[in-house]
Amino acid sequence: GPMQEFNCQVDPEAAKMVFDCGVALVMVPLDVTHTVLVTPSVLQRVRIVYCRVASMRQDTYRSVFGFIHPPLHDPCAVAFVIAPHLFKVRELRVDIETVSPYTAGQTVCDVWRQTGRPANCRVAVTMDVAQFWDLQLAALAEADVASPLNMLTIPKGG
Repeated sequence: GPMQEFNCQVDPEAAKMVFDCGVALVMVPLDVTHTVLVTPSVLQRVRIVYCRVASMRQDTYRSVFGFIHPPLHDPCAVAFVIAPHLFKVRELRVDIETVSPYTAGQTVCDVWRQTGRPANCRVAVTMDVAQFWDLQLAALAEADVASPLNMLTIPKGG
């Protein structure tokens, strides 16, 4: 959809229940994950397997969203769990649109505190992309060493 993040779009009522349930939440929105681009310098650091995956994504992100390089999403959320210091977060009220045929599933962050409702989520607003890639590539290198396939070629130190 034009405004929704995928997981909220496919089940906005469930997303609303999660955001309203009272547990401590952290959201890493598209505004942040769209800064983690699979650039040529990243592709150079990881060659065989990762390049194949990235090239499949690149065509879609270019034709549909106008991105020159495709972003990553889920690894950003995992990175928050492993290395929260890479992120700047704000305590915000987040509600999920469940009614509109155009924006059902949209996460609505009360950035200016207009609703008067209490914050229910820590929302990532930026992340250190360079350190994210160092973390991601180190994890891939470690997995490659442990794998019997040894399919990745990752330059040392890089």
